[in-house]
This record gives sequence, structure tokens and C-alpha cells, in this order.
Amino acid sequence: MTSPDTVSKVMSRGAGIALISLLAACGGAAPVASSPAVSPSAAAKPSSPAPAASAAPASAAPKPSTSAAGSAAAKPAASSPGGSAAAKPTAAPCPPAPAAAGAAPSASAAAAAALRPAFTIDIPGVSINPGAGRSAGLSSTIAPGGLSTDFIRYDAASHLMYLTDGANLGVDVFDTSAKKMVERIPLPAAPHDLVIDDSLHLMLTALSSKKVVVINLTNGQESDIDVGGTSIADLMGYDPDSKTVAVGSKGVTQLSFLHVDPAGTKLTKSVPLDKDNPEEPVFYNGKFYLSICNQIAVVDPASMSITSRQDVPACEGHGFAGPGPEMYLGCTKGGDIVDLAAGKVVAQFSPSQVGDTDQPAYDAGKKRYYAPGHVTRNGVDVAVLGVIDATSHQLLGTRDTDPGSGTQAGVDGSGTVWITTGPAVNGACLNACLFGYQP
Repeated sequence: MTSPDTVSKVMSRGAGIALISLLAACGGAAPVASSPAVSPSAAAKPSSPAPAASAAPASAAPKPSTSAAGSAAAKPAASSPGGSAAAKPTAAPCPPAPAAAGAAPSASAAAAAALRPAFTIDIPGVSINPGAGRSAGLSSTIAPGGLSTDFIRYDAASHLMYLTDGANLGVDVFDTSAKKMVERIPLPAAPHDLVIDDSLHLMLTALSSKKVVVINLTNGQESDIDVGGTSIADLMGYDPDSKTVAVGSKGVTQLSFLHVDPAGTKLTKSVPLDKDNPEEPVFYNGKFYLSICNQIAVVDPASMSITSRQDVPACEGHGFAGPGPEMYLGCTKGGDIVDLAAGKVVAQFSPSQVGDTDQPAYDAGKKRYYAPGHVTRNGVDVAVLGVIDATSHQLLGTRDTDPGSGTQAGVDGSGTVWITTGPAVNGACLNACLFGYQP
């Protein structure tokens, strides 16, 4: 949905961007190609040169009103208001799911050949702990807690990747064609998800402070909407026709609806979800499909109510990926391909093949799903990327990735799969990186 001039707008607008010096560059396992140090924005160079060893991306002159938010990005975890992006509070736990039967792994899946990143983009600032979230629900060898990232969204028109960076209290923006980070948009609290409408030049970001911030991408003006509830505003879905955003909240759970308007975005309605624990509300064919525990709730945006529910009994679901009606649903254990129109599961994958996937990704060119996550081998969690053929529903392979890998992935126009990565034993990233894989 992004217009072709979005790149120049992102790099030139005075939106209060504050990039801090890189604490430690990614290194280690000699990826095939590494991005150069990120250069300052052409619109406004910093008044003093960045340290030569850690040339952090710069941008337009920051707004005085938001410069404090930018400096807050470098503060330790305790300074993050409303909790970090990693430590999501949960509602009542989902009921235990029956074990998935799973498809038999192919020979290539059984091989579990390791992938090496083809590209590396350094992320400046506070180190992230991408393994601190869902993998703590397994028998994780990665210490729980700490600050992390949440969702990563790719915009095909501008070739920009947007990452909600809770560790640094901002949205990180990457030009994946140039293999560099171009800016950080500072925020007053940890972001969890974002929606961009480039026809309106607006970005909406859900925050840990129970608010959704609306940023005008043309002039950098900001406003916020308190969606209420008792905990974080989390994942979002967007209906571009009716200009309706659905955002789920944790704690005392609810689903809120916002009407997006350049003249003033408004909270329309909040629907209590009782014991349901909302994850991603994806929009498809006139409806929102909300992942909640072992079900998918079908939500009518006109009435802003749940009209039906589809069972996904072997999956505690999180994020969706795919063109529809079929989509891949990331599960805490295993994974599902679901047909939203038919209301059924069409393929399942066992926890031994893939699992712990927060945000899967879809490559329209190769017609593949990518499921980042973890599997357990001999009692140890191993970071992996599941590669699934969307047409045949076959698992093409489960490939080991860097041990510091997160459980969210985005695919750019070249088919490169991007995964945020933090420091881990035997890992290739020493601070915070965006690794690009070519499965």
C-alpha cells in the first residue's frame, strides 16, 4: 500500500528520529555478504560525525518535543514504560491442545541443514533478546525476560521493512534493497505492532502503554489514542477499505476498533473478550480473523462483533501469513495451514518439525511459507526456520538458524527472509542484527 515516494519521505521528514551509536557490531560466522555501515540521511547530516567504528544511521533533525523519547531508547530495561515487547502479559492460559499428528518430514526436512545469513544489517542501540518471549514457554536454554522485538512488516512498494523494536523504544526502518537501516522512529513506550496506510501517509503503532500512536509520515506530527484496558495494546489488523484498525489488548482482554482519519483517528468501540487471549487479527475478504488460543474468531468489522469461531485444536495460534483464503498460522507447538473461507485446518506440522512461531512470513514469488521458531532436540531448544510449500502443503525443510534468532520473519521482494537476531552462545550477532536468509 506504500506510495513510491515513501522512501524519501521516511528519510527526510522531521519526525523526531534519534539513532544512538552502535554498541557492538554484528560479527562472527562470516555471512556471505555484509551491509556497509549505515550512512546518515541525505536530508540532514549530524552536526558531529558518528564514531568511525559504528556509523549509525541518522535522519532529519529531531523535533524537540520527541528528543527525550529518542534518548530513552538507550536506557536499560527498567526504563521502558508499560513493560517490554518481550514480556507480554497473558490472560487466562489457553487450554492444553491435543497433539498434532503432523505430516511426515521429507528427506530434506530430516537433514535439518543449517542456514547461514546471506546479509547482515546492524541494529544500533540496546541489545535485544529475541529468545526471551515464546521460547520461554518451551524448555528454553535462553534466559527469559529482557527486552525484545515483536513484529516485522515489509512494504513492497517502498522496499522498506518496519520492525517494532521494544528494546530501543522505537520503530526501526530498513531499506532491504540497499541492505541498511535508514532510521529509527522514537516512541514513548515499547511498540508491539504497526499498520501503515500510505494513501493517507499515516502509521499507527500499538504500544505497551495501552495506547496507539498515530504518526503522520509527511510532517512527523503525532497523536495518541488510549484504547483502555489493563495492559498492553498488542497486535493489529487493518481493513483499508473502511479504514478500520482492530487491535487486541492483553491483561483484561479486549478487541478495540479505530477509524483512521487524517483529521483525527478515533476509538470507535472496544469489545471485551473475557478469557480469550487475543493474538493477531488479520484482515481478509471483508472480515477480521482473530487468533485466540485454540480458535480463530471471525469478526465482522461492520458490527464490530464476533460472528463465529473456527477450531484449531492442536494450535495455540499467534500470527498469520499468506494471501488467503489459505494462510499459515504460527503455533506455540507445531504449525497449521488454515483455510479461512472454509473454516478448517488443511495441514498440520508436528512440534518436532517446527513450532514456537510468533510471526510466519509468505513469499508470493516462490509460494512458500516461512515459519521461524524452535524445536527441541535432546532437551535443547534449537532455533530453526521451517520452509513449507504453500501449494502442496509439504514441509520442504527445517533449517537451523543462528541461535539468537527471533520468532518473527519478514520476506522482501527478492525472496530474502529477514529475522531479528540477538547475542547467543555460538551465535554470529554480538549485539542486535537483522539477518537475511535465502533458503
